[in-house]
Formats: sequence, structure tokens, C-alpha cells
Amino acid sequence: MFPNHPGIDEDATDNVQDGCPGRSYHWLDIDRNANGVYAYFKNGKLYQLSVHTPRFALANGVHIDSRTEEVKQAYPGGREYMLLGSGSAVVGGKDLIYWVDMADGIAFEFYWNGRKHERLVSGIDIFPKGSDYLPSGCISPPQKWQQLKQTPR
Repeated sequence: MFPNHPGIDEDATDNVQDGCPGRSYHWLDIDRNANGVYAYFKNGKLYQLSVHTPRFALANGVHIDSRTEEVKQAYPGGREYMLLGSGSAVVGGKDLIYWVDMADGIAFEFYWNGRKHERLVSGIDIFPKGSDYLPSGCISPPQKWQQLKQTPR
């Protein structure tokens, strides 16, 4: 399912001083022209998987490009966060929003789709249930992680 792309896939050892992963592996989904899958390791153990390819969907139907409402309905125990300083052109020019369900060990990254004027899923992250979550395993300054206020339904 994950064919090796020598010279294209990225296997990197990062600086662990900032609490960032000790190693990350990035498999590019060239066949689908998608960002692929990231695996983050700490102390030689996988602790977070980040899926950014339409090749996969969850059993409840949530997938890349699902709408915010679909995710919140499927994971009502989640909380909303913003990654301040992440709003580059590649994610629609607005800071990324995350819906994080720590009890289920799943998080959804939402980018701004300017053509549709709404946020859509750009990544699905799996991490140990009940543990804390950070995008890519850590936040690199000057970016900041901020929980947003919950609005009543």
C-alpha cells in the first residue's frame, strides 16, 4: 500500500531539545498527487500518525475534504484549537483549525477552501487515546497552539 519512493520520501531525525519528535517519516502519495502520510517517532516508538491523502477514509465516512459539521457530528467530544501563525497560501491563507478528541485519540486539521468558502479536512491524526495532542507532535515557534471557546449547540 505504501510503495517506497527512493529520493522522494523523507526520513528525518529532528532536534529533540524542543520536545519535537526524534524521527519522522513522510511517505508521499505520488499516485494521488497528495501529501501522503507522516509517522512520528519518539524514543524509537511510533506515537502519532498523520494522514493527508484521500486514499483513506474512517469507518464513519469522515475523510480528507470532509466538512467541519461532519467531523463535529461524528466526534462530539472534541474541542476546537487554532494553530496561530500557520496561515500560509498553501492552506488557504488562514490559520489552521483543529478538532481534537483526546478521549478517542483523533484530531482533524481544517484548511480554508477559498473556492467553497468553508473549512475542509486536510489531515487526520491518530495518537494514543487520552494523551495530549499537538500537530506534528510539537509546536515550533513562532507558531502558538490555542484552544478556542466552545460555542453552545
